[in-house]
Formats: sequence, structure tokens, C-alpha cells
Amino acid sequence: MADKKDLFVYSDEKRKLRSQILSRLYLLYGPEEYLKEVFTEDIRKAVIADMDDGFSYKKFCDTDFGVTEIIEAVNAFPFLSDHTLVEIHDFDLNKYGEQLYSLIIDIPDYCTVVFVQNSEYTPDFRLRSNKYIREHYAVFNISVQSQSDLKHWIIRRFAAEGKTIDNEAAEQLIFVSGSSMNGLIPEIIKIASAVKAETVRSDDVVKYAHHLPEADVFEMVECLSQGKKHAAVRMLAELLDSKSADPIQLLSILSSQYKRLYAAKTARKENRGYEWLAASEVVRQDQLWLAKKLFNMRINYSSEQLEKIICILSDADYSMKTGKGDNNDILKEAFIFLTGEVSNAEDR
Repeated sequence: MADKKDLFVYSDEKRKLRSQILSRLYLLYGPEEYLKEVFTEDIRKAVIADMDDGFSYKKFCDTDFGVTEIIEAVNAFPFLSDHTLVEIHDFDLNKYGEQLYSLIIDIPDYCTVVFVQNSEYTPDFRLRSNKYIREHYAVFNISVQSQSDLKHWIIRRFAAEGKTIDNEAAEQLIFVSGSSMNGLIPEIIKIASAVKAETVRSDDVVKYAHHLPEADVFEMVECLSQGKKHAAVRMLAELLDSKSADPIQLLSILSSQYKRLYAAKTARKENRGYEWLAASEVVRQDQLWLAKKLFNMRINYSSEQLEKIICILSDADYSMKTGKGDNNDILKEAFIFLTGEVSNAEDR
């Protein structure tokens, strides 16, 4: 598991590169492939600028290299430049890092080494070589960025496509399609192509973006809280038909949404505002808009109703996992109960 010191804030690290504050070695791992590629390119520009003369820059990205080739590349003196860069993709430091230990602890001043791992790879920092890398160099788990950083990035990406997007629509896109830049890029291109107006709005995002099951279930619960039962039933049917998630996953997401609503209801009873939901990690701290929605949705339920709903969903989960019937039928039966549990029970 990644230590907090591995957390990556792109804007901070980009600023360091611009100021020529460089590490002798970078280890980049984590699920955000797009950002790893971008940051690796930023390092390349900071170290060797546009020079690619075969001497200043060496890249290993297939299986036809080993420890010997890496050592030779790192120790090679620069030619027609002051620095060299050695970029190494998908090298198993857990398995072969010990053979590089003497090199890792004494990288030449003129060389910068970048290890770029795929999304499935996790360094084992109990090993001597990896432990030394973490203690003395730049190690980053490049994963989902904060909503604030993602929003600014989305705005820039839409600008590159000749469009503007307002803050609400950018937040909606993150919620609907997820926080992965890899997944957001094709959605941005698709939406920008489909929308004829200069500005992309929330309605455009809802219409054209790919929806994650979590977003669809949240919208379904919102419909139920507003008494729009037919719309909610239609959405459930579409989710089951699309097979984007199986009934057990859908039930789990549904249960988590109602637990959030219960947390919002409890917060209101204790005279807490929607900000408390973020502070207590019911929602992410940068998703206050979502906390506001939950506070609005909880109005039409009493605490007793929400407790009963959570129990019904828990029973349905047990029935699914113990094979007490067809999972689709169990989910539908639980959902029928939900459609009757809206009461306009606003807190007074």
C-alpha cells in the first residue's frame, strides 16, 4: 500500500521541474497512465530539453534489456550536453532491484533515471533497493487527482477542443464518468464534438457522457427521493439490461447511497450542515456539491424509513450471497419496497 509520502500533486511537481529542482531518480507507479506519460515527458523536457541525439537520452521499454544495459546507460558520459536521461519502463524492481543497488546509491551527477511502472505494479518497499529509493529520491503513486485539479484540467482539455465548460458541468462530468484521466479524455472529445454551442453545460454531460453505474444509481435514488417512481423503475431496467454491473454490485451501490442519506439525515438532526458530510468523509472533501444534493434528498425520508431501507437492502444482500433466489428478482423486490418509502418527512 502506498505511503502518504508517495502521493502526487501534479501542479507542485511541475513547478519544481520548471525551477530545475530535479531528483536524481524518479519512480512512478499507480493507475493513472495518462498522467504518468505526461509527467515523464515533463521530466524529459526539464532534463534534456529537445535534445535526442542518441547520447543524451536512452529509453528502455521492451523486454530486450536487463541490468547490464541499464548500468551501462546510466554510467555513459553525456555528449554535446550537460545531462543524460535514462527512462526505464516496466522493469521489475522487486525482482531485480537488488542487482542495481550499487548503482542506485551512487547515480552520477549528470544522469537522471526514471522508472515508469504499469498500473498493475506495486513496489515492495521492504526490499533494500526500493527502500533506499523511497528515502532518497522522488517516488510517486500517480493516481486520481483532487477534484479541483481535475476541474482545471478538464477546462483546459475542452479549451483545446475549442469549447468552454462551466464548473458545474465539469463536476458533473467527474461524477458521471469517473476521475480517471484515461477515461475522461475520450468523453471530452466526444462531448466537444457533439455539442454545437460554445459552452458545455451539465445537461450536455448527462446526455452525451458515458455513465458509470455509481452515477446512474445515484440519479435513480434522486428520482425516488423526488417521487419520480416511473423514471427510477425505467433506470433500473436499463441498468439491468445494459449489464454494466451485476445485481450484487448494483445492490451494494444502492445500499451505500442510502447510508449516505442516513448520514445526511443524522447530521441535520444534530444541527450540522452539509459541510460535515465532507469533513467526516461521507463524501470526498472536494465534493461539497454532492453533499448539498444529499442534504436536499434526505428531506423526503424519515430516519425510521431510512433505517428500514438499509435493513431491507442488507437482507437482500444476504439473500443474494447465500443463493436464496435469482439475484435480479431479489434486487427488483427490494426496489419495489423503495418505491413506497418516500414521505415528504422534512425535518422541522
